[in-house]
Amino acid sequence: MPIRPLPPVPTRDDPINFALKGDAFLAALPGFVDDANALEQSLQMMATMGLSTTPLTVGVGSKTLTTDPGKAWAAGAWVYVFASAAVSNYMVGRVTSYNATTGALVVNVSAIDGSGTHSAWVIGLATPAADGHLLRIDGSRAMTAELLLAANAANALGAVPKQQLDAAVAAALISAIPAGTEILFGGTTAPAGFIKLNGAVPLVSSVPNLVANVYCGDANNPTASYYYRCTDPLNANTTRSASGAYFVLKDPRGRFPRALSDGSALNAGRSAWSYESDQIQDHAHTSVGTNRAQGTGLGTGLALYEWGTQTSGAFAANVGGETRPYNYPSLVCVKI
Repeated sequence: MPIRPLPPVPTRDDPINFALKGDAFLAALPGFVDDANALEQSLQMMATMGLSTTPLTVGVGSKTLTTDPGKAWAAGAWVYVFASAAVSNYMVGRVTSYNATTGALVVNVSAIDGSGTHSAWVIGLATPAADGHLLRIDGSRAMTAELLLAANAANALGAVPKQQLDAAVAAALISAIPAGTEILFGGTTAPAGFIKLNGAVPLVSSVPNLVANVYCGDANNPTASYYYRCTDPLNANTTRSASGAYFVLKDPRGRFPRALSDGSALNAGRSAWSYESDQIQDHAHTSVGTNRAQGTGLGTGLALYEWGTQTSGAFAANVGGETRPYNYPSLVCVKI
């Protein structure tokens, strides 16, 4: 609709009709403003709206279509793309690129409604926050697009990205484990929050929580086998000092654990910070057989042992360099 023309302007050259023309001119101004605003909106709509006949299927992701050239679309702007024949089928996303000369438009769609493949589209600028179809808090509409969060949540009730949540849960679980807790790990590298127990001598300052929880104590520092402090990591045993800057870790490699007696009669008096060497308890073997004076027969108690006039002797067994049960290896780690 064209802008309605204004009536003649009142002038001092026509004093007789000045008042009449002035009233008419002022009365016409509101209509002129309305027409001017409508023209501005029409021009803006022409600059920000376009049509396309590119066949597209409603869905999220990158969409490429050909539309009108010369539009005021820039990369990063939000646009909507709806089917002109069925406006309930639409997509909303951000402009990836737009060629104002050829009309080639690429949109990264992040929210949709409806479905189907259509070949008649209307495209225009969109404001996602004002579009009620992008998010329904009453649960009446299923989310069909990825929820993108720009950064970690700063507020207690803020939405939390999965990456931030996973990291927070992992950190909370690790921090809840007391320093000094030992675990058997299936790999060869200690997991996050743990170090290998291998007799190493780290700085006290590098494992302060571990030292606070498992240090043998000043009274035991001169005699403890591990978890004591020293001043020289290369000569730990001979430089023991309760104020030493280094801390000697336990070395359980190749050893079996044994529960601390802690008042029990079993293994009584055992220090909490000591190793125990291997041994076999005193025991006796009893056999029943017949003593053959001439050594020509076999006793019935020990198979294939020829007694003769002897009454004792050694016999073969599954021998080796150590006594052990069936076992499997695991990496022993400690929480720091």
